[in-house]
Amino acid sequence: MASVSFKNVTKKFDKVVAVDSIEFTISEGEFFTLLGPSGCGKTTTLRMVAGFYYPTKGDIYFGDKKVTHLLPEKRNTGMVFQNYALFPHMTAYENIAYGLQVRKNKKDEIKKKVEEVLKLVEMEGYGPRKISQLSGGQQQRIAVARALVIRPDILLLDEPLSNLDAKLRKRTSEELRKIQQKLGITAIYVTHDQEEAFSVSDKIAIMEKGKVHQIDTPDKIFNYPRDKFVAEFLGKTNILSGKIKGMDSGNITLSSVGFDKELVASRKRQNENLQFERDEEVNLGIHTNDLNVHDKKVNERCFKGNVIFKLFSGLTWDVDVRINDKIFRVTKFNNISNNLSNIKMNEEVWLEIPSEAIYLMKKRVDDNEIA
Repeated sequence: MASVSFKNVTKKFDKVVAVDSIEFTISEGEFFTLLGPSGCGKTTTLRMVAGFYYPTKGDIYFGDKKVTHLLPEKRNTGMVFQNYALFPHMTAYENIAYGLQVRKNKKDEIKKKVEEVLKLVEMEGYGPRKISQLSGGQQQRIAVARALVIRPDILLLDEPLSNLDAKLRKRTSEELRKIQQKLGITAIYVTHDQEEAFSVSDKIAIMEKGKVHQIDTPDKIFNYPRDKFVAEFLGKTNILSGKIKGMDSGNITLSSVGFDKELVASRKRQNENLQFERDEEVNLGIHTNDLNVHDKKVNERCFKGNVIFKLFSGLTWDVDVRINDKIFRVTKFNNISNNLSNIKMNEEVWLEIPSEAIYLMKKRVDDNEIA
């Protein structure tokens, strides 16, 4: 078990900057996820930890030991690949034992370690089977077992669940988390799936274009995204552009294009680490489940609009409400107390935007213009 530190690490491929000056530390025993869209640099970052790529600039440390240019076999990391990379001509047992054989472990020691790790991943009795005789989920477990059997200091997982169906992904991600907690091993996980990242991680780093936008716990990232990119990538958030018109001890008053009256944001909802000023241009985020739809005006926080879309997914209702040129997504759990099932297309409704629902984000120079 070891911590992992990046010290101003950059990785270039010719003129393409894949990872751009990242600097952070992953604590010992932490389940840390690199999350972002395709091409954001998360897999390149993982491969630099494994030693498959060397940084163009900067250094990587395992604890106090600099490993920047250390060969992969000298790092004591275990890797689970997206396609599992299992040897098809070998049995499950032989696949798991391979790393121990390379390390010249004794035969009886190999047998003991392989049996222990098969039990850990709940694959006892599957050792003699050929890889072709195993399902996708079973192959994934064998790949994890092969990575764990060498007793690595750090477990690296490169989108290991992407080939599984949604139901199996959820169950397997939970099993991975339980194994990691049981062993107390440091794990670095790469995925583009937000729900998967939230469910297993101690900390998450959101990446885009080689840069890290935010590192925090899953609940902090969801409730307090640092900027527009993070909020948009996570989804389930309505984003507006606004301007601060006034502030007092309890609320922040804002103007926003398309609204005939000011919006009010509660100070209690804001990130206490961010400070704002009067007349500052900001981005506003409102989670889809924090909005309410009514058939009449119930308070001063209501705005008249029209229903332009409805979607029922069993657990939830999604409704889109247009207010002038702005479209708001509203998400509510399906139960007998909500009225979204009765709402009709093109119907006039009142959208309630509670002051506790609006959170402010600093605008960045490279933010795209928000309609």
